[in-house]
Amino acid sequence: MKKRLGLVMYLALALLFAALPWLLWHKLPVHDHPADAIEGRKNMLLFALPDNAVDDLAAPTNLRGTVTATAASVADHESMGPAHQAAGEKLQNLAPANQVPLPSTKEKRTAMEERKIAVEEDEEEEALERELDQEEDALLEMEEKQQKEEEEEEEEEEEEEEEEEEEEEEEEPLEYLEQDDPDLAAAMESEFEEERQAAFGDIDDDMVDDPEEDKGAAYAKPAVAFGASGGKAASVKVSKKMKAAKVLVSPARTTRKKGLDDTFVRFAPQDPRTDKALATIRRERVKMGMKRAWDAYRANAWGKDTILPLSKAAADRWGGMAMTMLDSLSTLWVMGLKDDFMEARDWIAENLSFKDVGHISVFETNIRALAGLLSAYDLSRDKVFLDRAVELGDLLLPAFDSKTGFPINGLTLYSGQHSGSRSACLAEFGTMQIEFRYLSHATGNPIYAEKAMYVFEKMHDESAKVAKHGVFKLDYNADSGVWGGDHYSVAARGDSFYEYLLKTWLQGNKKETWLREMFDESVDGIEELLLVRGPGGRLYIANNDNGHQSDNMEHLACFYPGTLALAAATLETKGDVTLEKRAAHYMDLARELGETCYQFTSSHATGLAPDSVTFDQKGMPQASDPRYILRPEIAESMYYLHLLDGNPKWREYGANIFEAIDTYCRTDEAYAQVRLMATPPGYKKHKTALRNGDTSSTMEAAVKGEEETTKTGPDVKLVSHEDDMESFFLAETLKYLYLIQETEPGEVDLSRQVFNTEAHPLRIFSDRSFSDV
Repeated sequence: MKKRLGLVMYLALALLFAALPWLLWHKLPVHDHPADAIEGRKNMLLFALPDNAVDDLAAPTNLRGTVTATAASVADHESMGPAHQAAGEKLQNLAPANQVPLPSTKEKRTAMEERKIAVEEDEEEEALERELDQEEDALLEMEEKQQKEEEEEEEEEEEEEEEEEEEEEEEEPLEYLEQDDPDLAAAMESEFEEERQAAFGDIDDDMVDDPEEDKGAAYAKPAVAFGASGGKAASVKVSKKMKAAKVLVSPARTTRKKGLDDTFVRFAPQDPRTDKALATIRRERVKMGMKRAWDAYRANAWGKDTILPLSKAAADRWGGMAMTMLDSLSTLWVMGLKDDFMEARDWIAENLSFKDVGHISVFETNIRALAGLLSAYDLSRDKVFLDRAVELGDLLLPAFDSKTGFPINGLTLYSGQHSGSRSACLAEFGTMQIEFRYLSHATGNPIYAEKAMYVFEKMHDESAKVAKHGVFKLDYNADSGVWGGDHYSVAARGDSFYEYLLKTWLQGNKKETWLREMFDESVDGIEELLLVRGPGGRLYIANNDNGHQSDNMEHLACFYPGTLALAAATLETKGDVTLEKRAAHYMDLARELGETCYQFTSSHATGLAPDSVTFDQKGMPQASDPRYILRPEIAESMYYLHLLDGNPKWREYGANIFEAIDTYCRTDEAYAQVRLMATPPGYKKHKTALRNGDTSSTMEAAVKGEEETTKTGPDVKLVSHEDDMESFFLAETLKYLYLIQETEPGEVDLSRQVFNTEAHPLRIFSDRSFSDV
């Protein structure tokens, strides 16, 4: 019995001993991570084995992976005792030689983290792909929508073109105005007004004087005249002819470069019947005229002040600073003559020097040379021009060193010494501000603007005492500060001062309201002192000497209609009845005076405008100074009225002026000023204006640059050429006659730039348009 009992106990112990590893394996604590739990159980199993148990293990094949993994875990555990580390090494030795050891816990954790990151990256990539797919789908949808809209617009345009073609077959083509036919001009203006009235409706005159009435309706007519609504209006029902006038903004300006606010200048709607092909031909003819004059200067007077067009000699009439070159730069750029522009640029960079320039007119040097350099810089952004402008500006500063701070006009440039009289005229010291302010703005040096603006500030402060209704006397002593004489004029010696009051205000982005107030006050005074309703009801601008209004008008005064038009189109009315009346009145004056100025050209058979005229009993001009010295003032006003009034006759007038110049002032290489001769009895007036649709072989030859061989050349009995071609012919006259024929936006935009008195465009000051200076 005892033997059996002992045997049972022995077997029970043996079974217990054999089951112990299994119990330990399955009773281990559970870990957070499954891999950690398994690893922990393996380690506990190994710890439970005695040291010699490892030696006795047969290590069957199905257990080798477990043994190897357990041994690796043991060897990897830094906190184990020596005995367990030795056991681990023995377990490792049990693995076959070709068996790859399983990774440790640390390696497993690393692998798990890498897999986790990879999964997250895959998810992000899938999300990004889904987002890109959505964007691509949206883009495709947008493109399909845009394509559909473009197709619809093309269909509408085709329908409109078909309607216009049908209408053109029924209508007679627009005829060009004869230079000496005021009846035709009046008829055309009446037709234009009728079409605008048909498009925009009638105006009840009684409403204008009643501020309680609807201001928008009361001033619809001025809004049509020069876009007083700020350049935009609601669509209205119009005739087929006036479809382009649905929006009160010139079609030629709707795509202009963005500059200042659209209401900065209110452009007028242009005639939709404009023959763009003919306008292009005319523009190219003016460009050819500029190339002709420039090539003559380049060949015969390169680097000199001027060319004498008859003798083909060079002359330094302005101190020897290449005046014609500097004065022509902006015209070359505007007309796209960039090769000629760059050739002049290189000469200026390498050769222009002021160190030997002697006596100069500060006024002429400022408006021609300094402004020419500044405008070339503003257009091209080439610093060569700014560097030369700074050099010249510094040399001009001593002119302001008078007792009053008003500039002396005579100066020896290289020494800074005053020369000539201490007296100056209104136009001389009142035409420095635009150029000197720009120079300060471009360089960051305030000295130039401070010197020039002091003059305007002083005049503003003393206006009530020294001006008559805002109009200043012509003569001033820069040392004594005394105004002399009793002479008032917007022609010679006074003209550009009034122009600069307005344009300096515009240059400053309309912020200096006191300048605009000075200008508006001067208009009131000029109406009272200088405007005359002469014979035949003709309105003209006289001079006033000692209270007496002259019976003649100077060509120089013909800049004023354009200035009035610009004043009307830039006045900030903001719905104010009084201001809207003022703007409308300015434009009415501009139109009437503009017509008077153009009629200068009818005073002679050539169609050239004399330097001054009187008016006969019918109100028709008669030459009192029978010279045409290539002046720009009439062309200048035609340009402004073309853009701001919109009547197509102004463009026609511009074409007529150039044809007269090209016919009678042209020499074998350039152009010359002329003296107008008495018209022979019975002489049939030469037709200089281009006809509508005229694409004759003669015209085509002219556009190609070939010499004309027509039978109607200039009659030598009508003009006598004089050996002079002023630089302002290239800077102003040809530029304005070119720009008036533009039908698409070009280099000049009155919402971004202001012309100085020599027609050099300079940028208006604003953060958006001047940020890169």
